[in-house]
Amino acid sequence: MSTRCTLKHDHDTTTGVGFHLFTDWLDECAGLEVVSVRLEGGPFKAACTSAGMSIELTLPRTLVEKLGLLPAHNQSGPTT
Repeated sequence: MSTRCTLKHDHDTTTGVGFHLFTDWLDECAGLEVVSVRLEGGPFKAACTSAGMSIELTLPRTLVEKLGLLPAHNQSGPTT
């Protein structure tokens, strides 16, 4: 049985790029107010320094828009 509750999910079967945004009941029971995200299909760089973790992700703009991190890109260009 899963302890995860999906908040938002998307997966492009053509490109293999997708995400799963979820909460976990076990985290909630521990008093943690966190949300987890699983990203699929993109390159990444990760490092651990004395200041902590650093992760760099290169994501397709369409995925970033679906996550709600940027507004939808106007493909037709600027309007006058």
